[in-house]
Amino acid sequence: MADELQEAWKQPRLTEEEETVVVCEEDTSSDQAEQVALCLLWKLHTKNLFNTGAIKTVMKNVWKPMKGVIVKELDGNLFAFHFFPRQINKGPWAFDGNRLMIKEMTGSEQPSEVVFNKARFWVKVYNVPALKQTSNFAKFLASLVGEFAAVLRRVCVSLNFKVNVDIDKPLRRGVKTIIEGKAIWIRLRLVKLQDFGYP
Repeated sequence: MADELQEAWKQPRLTEEEETVVVCEEDTSSDQAEQVALCLLWKLHTKNLFNTGAIKTVMKNVWKPMKGVIVKELDGNLFAFHFFPRQINKGPWAFDGNRLMIKEMTGSEQPSEVVFNKARFWVKVYNVPALKQTSNFAKFLASLVGEFAAVLRRVCVSLNFKVNVDIDKPLRRGVKTIIEGKAIWIRLRLVKLQDFGYP
């Protein structure tokens, strides 16, 4: 009975009064906009049960912003993170082997409606000709995989770059391209995620 009531509350049948659309004329204050700019939505990419208390504690310990941090569980594996530190952009991140999906808030969306279909990867590109070890070539390769985010470094004959990938599509293993009139195969490898889960 309790389960039935809970399910009915999640998807209630609206009354005529509830169906009426109302408008609030309140303007968004600059202070509220600043607060929203300090918020993140994040979601653990897993269908398995996990310890929500553990992940909140670990995140607070790993990401230590100057002003402190608030981690709020919104629904299931959806969380809000307030006063997030800038080092979060150094990801991608994982917790206990599961990818952590992160999105900055715009302030106009309902958290439950946010689509988490993009994940950030570090990609290592091997056997790159020396003349192509450039940021522009890294951006070219990244555009074939997803959305370019950043270049880490160029080491010998490899390029490392960060890219946002649509996780609903198969991950690309490499790229065939023409260099100096010759078709070559360039292999792409995803770098292991930084996992701040259990030791």
